[in-house]
Amino acid sequence: MQKEQQELANLIKGKKVAFIGAGVSHKTLIREFVELGAHVTLCDQKKSLDDFGDYADTLRKLNVKLSLGEHYTDGFAGQDIIMRTPGYEFFKPELQAAKQAGALVTSEVELFFELCPCEIVAVTGSDEDNLVACQIAKREFGVDRTVARASNPKNRELLHTLGVDTVVCGTDNLSHILEREIETDTIRQLLSLGGGTASLNEILLPENFLYAGKAIMDIPIPGDTILISITRDTEFIIPHGSTILLPWDHILCLTRDDSLHELTEAWGLSAK
Repeated sequence: MQKEQQELANLIKGKKVAFIGAGVSHKTLIREFVELGAHVTLCDQKKSLDDFGDYADTLRKLNVKLSLGEHYTDGFAGQDIIMRTPGYEFFKPELQAAKQAGALVTSEVELFFELCPCEIVAVTGSDEDNLVACQIAKREFGVDRTVARASNPKNRELLHTLGVDTVVCGTDNLSHILEREIETDTIRQLLSLGGGTASLNEILLPENFLYAGKAIMDIPIPGDTILISITRDTEFIIPHGSTILLPWDHILCLTRDDSLHELTEAWGLSAK
C-alpha cells in the first residue's frame, strides 16, 4: 500500500486539482490532496462559502480556492487534474474543453483502479451499475477477477454472460438459508456449492413416502437434481433407474437453484 500512496503523491504533488462538488468522498480527498501538496480548487454550484455549513471552516483552514455559483465550471480552466463525481457527465462541453486543454479528467474510482489493480467487487444497489463497474474494471484497467452483487436473482446468469466472474445474489442466499432452517426433519443440507447456487443434501424418506416401492425411473425428479447414493440400514447403494426406493432410505443428492424445493414438493415431503 505504501507504494500506491507514493504513486498518488507523485501524481498530484504541486499540481492544480479541481474537485467537482464536495460530496462525502470528495471532502476526505480534498484534505488528503492538500496534505500531499496539491493546489486544490473546489467547483460547486453553491453560491457562497457559507452555504457549505460546518464544512466552510475546513475549506478555510485548507486554503482551498473556490469556483462557485452559476459559472462554477470556469474553475476547470488551467487545472492539471479534474476530479469528477459519477453524477457529473463526462461528455459535458466544459469538461471536454478542459480535457482538450490538457487536464487529466478522472475520479476516485478510476484512480483506485489504476493504482491498486486487484479483484473488484461491485456492490451498489443497481445491478446495471455493478455490471458496468465490472466491465470497466476488466476492459479499461485489466482487472483479472470481478465480483458483483445481483439484487434481482433473474439477473445472475445475465451478469455471468456479460463477463462478471462471480455473482452474489443475497435474495437467493437468503432463500437457501431459510430452506436449511425450515427443512430439518427429512432434509439436511450438508454443503453449499457454487456460491450458494447449488447444494449437497441428505434426504430421509419417511414411513409414508409417496413413492415407496417404486423404481427411480418411475418417480418424478424435477429440475437439476442428481441422486448420488442411498444408504439403507448398513447397505450402501449406487442408484440406477431400476433402483427401488423404500421408507427410511437416506438419499444423498446434488441439487441446483430451486431444484431442492421442487423435489420435496414432487415427493410430498412436507417442510417441518
